[in-house]
Amino acid sequence: MIKKIKFALLLGNKPCRSLDDIRENFNADDIIENFDNNILLKWLKTYNLDELYNKALSIDKNSENKLNDLLDLFFEDEAKKEELKNKYKEEEERRIQEEEARKKEYEILIQEEEARKLKDIKEKEEIKIEIINRFIKELDSCNYNFIEELILNMSADEIKNNKEHQKGYKYIQEIQIIN
Repeated sequence: MIKKIKFALLLGNKPCRSLDDIRENFNADDIIENFDNNILLKWLKTYNLDELYNKALSIDKNSENKLNDLLDLFFEDEAKKEELKNKYKEEEERRIQEEEARKKEYEILIQEEEARKLKDIKEKEEIKIEIINRFIKELDSCNYNFIEELILNMSADEIKNNKEHQKGYKYIQEIQIIN
């Protein structure tokens, strides 16, 4: 006969090796998870708790009353069952509130990031506008030949080397850097 390897059922990060351990460390989330994953059934079978095993087999995993059925499996005292159900509901409400708070924090972070990006874009555009305005003022003070050379697509090196056009070239460079 093959010897069964006994294992501890983890409830609230505490190993449970007996029904008393389960009752002392009962954690609704962990019991439900272990039940849904068939670990609870294997545990009951391993510890030769056949009556509880058979009752657990009859519990519907998709039932809304699953927690009540699991509580009935381990507890007879109605007050204790009610206490554990209320504790579970409070924990569930707390988890929901924490999840909502995390979602709000995430939304705020996204909004702040979008605002920062828009601010950066606005600042860059304002700098471009300022440089273009300064460039236009400089063009007004330049002679006609410089503007004509720009129109004829004179190379940047040629403009740079011509002292008469260096002011205009300086502003062209600033615009290129921002872009």
